[in-house]
Amino acid sequence: MSAPVLTPSEGTDELVLEWDQNTGQLVPAANAGGTLLVAESWLIDNGAVRAIERHWQRFAHGCAEATHFASGALTKFWTQTLAAMPRAGRWFPRIEVAHGPEQRMRLRLRPAPTTAGDLRVWISDSPDPRLFPQRKGPDLQRLLDLRERAAEHGAEEALITTLEGTVIEGARSSVMWWEGDRLCFPARDLPLLPAVTSKLVREIAGVHGHPVAYRRVNVSDLDGREVWFTSALNGIRPVTEWVGAPIKAGAAVRAEQWRTILDRLALPLPETKAVWR
Repeated sequence: MSAPVLTPSEGTDELVLEWDQNTGQLVPAANAGGTLLVAESWLIDNGAVRAIERHWQRFAHGCAEATHFASGALTKFWTQTLAAMPRAGRWFPRIEVAHGPEQRMRLRLRPAPTTAGDLRVWISDSPDPRLFPQRKGPDLQRLLDLRERAAEHGAEEALITTLEGTVIEGARSSVMWWEGDRLCFPARDLPLLPAVTSKLVREIAGVHGHPVAYRRVNVSDLDGREVWFTSALNGIRPVTEWVGAPIKAGAAVRAEQWRTILDRLALPLPETKAVWR
């Protein structure tokens, strides 16, 4: 069966649908609340998206870890999700599983927020708030609270570190930095979310002959370096100012060129029956 044709209500910012396992279709959600167990989101720009299959794989892995849905149900939900994706405009949809009290798979069709290129980053003075750092979803509210604290300090993002001060990642993004011609990432044994966009950037580095390193560094080690924060929504954003530490941001020498390369990886959504109007 194809997904139903649906139009958002007048004045709403998003349309929340849930998968009805009895009909195998997406229907308007009766309840959009509950405890978030798994979530995944990506940017759609006029029907094109980067590595959507990797976003799905990360979501499916999280579901296998934290939900009771069998692979067959997940596949049906994903088929309906692809059919419901808008093919025009800029969108930032999110799929999720929430418990409240039953587990439900949902799709949130959301217009993409305006993105900015440069970035002010606040060095968080609090312990890492995440309880499930390697699964996207259950910590989203904690990370949103952290970004709100960053905003109070005049920054758009917060940097999470260990208690010893080792750089981990951003509240809603991955971090990487340049040391000469080498692109560096936090050490693999740190509590990192397996980030899709960060992996794409690593692959770009390999294609273009740039060595990659994984390192444990403190905030002071980033002084004067070109540092990027990456995410599915914003792509590559170079740090232009650090807040909360006496270090300076390095010049964004490579960011513009690499943004262009990353944008070229966006491919059209799979051809399915369009249901959005």
